[in-house]
Amino acid sequence: MDSEMSQCVRSMRLMLHDLAQPLSVLAGTVDLLMMEVDPSSPQFHEVRHLSEQLQVILNKMEAIRRLARQMSTLVENVVSDESRQGLRLRSAETSPPNAADGRIVWPGAGPARPNPARD
Repeated sequence: MDSEMSQCVRSMRLMLHDLAQPLSVLAGTVDLLMMEVDPSSPQFHEVRHLSEQLQVILNKMEAIRRLARQMSTLVENVVSDESRQGLRLRSAETSPPNAADGRIVWPGAGPARPNPARD
């Protein structure tokens, strides 16, 4: 599940990047048009409106990209926490605690047995 979440967030970030690229090119082209069109022309107002709307889209894209970065960090933290917790659980299940006198003590196994390596 954790790798699926990581992959999903990674895919979302790549798609956002792929979408932002052409929008940035389009915004730059519209800004160049604004410099070439006479400010008293009706076309100028249309081009300026396009520029403003593209800026709104780019701002929203940036907000979504920030959210995706936060999601990526959260997923990494969850995966890391689960991995550490899993290691602790596996370690507790497979590594018997040792008695002070060197005998192996398995939880729920009754009295401690002699450690053949020490005896």
